[in-house]
Amino acid sequence: MFGLVFKDNDTANTLWKNQGCTMCTNLNYRNKSLNENVPQGD
Repeated sequence: MFGLVFKDNDTANTLWKNQGCTMCTNLNYRNKSLNENVPQGD
């Protein structure tokens, strides 16, 4: 199973953790916003 959840979404992160999902540490997620008003992230 695979899902994407923002780091600051505590509710969703807790939900998936409680379902037995673990953090994937060998994956880099890349994105490029075409809208300058959308935050780019860390």
